[in-house]
Amino acid sequence: VKHVIEHGANNSKSEYPGGMPAGMASGADVDTLAKYVAGGLKGEKPAAWAACASCHGEDGKGMPSVAPNIAEFTPHFVATVLDN
Repeated sequence: VKHVIEHGANNSKSEYPGGMPAGMASGADVDTLAKYVAGGLKGEKPAAWAACASCHGEDGKGMPSVAPNIAEFTPHFVATVLDN
């Protein structure tokens, strides 16, 4: 999760053509966001979550053709990443 926040990702472009841009957070915010996302979006939302929510939605469930659901990694999303 931390690597994707720092470096971006293009491993789901068939469903999300824009990919995940690099550098959406920096410094301590990267660690805080990575822990929040890896922990299933449980607990208090970090202030930096606003940058993530702009594409993934406030609830993390994504937006069609924009960003995937990061609240849960569905078998479909995992297959998309592997296919790409």
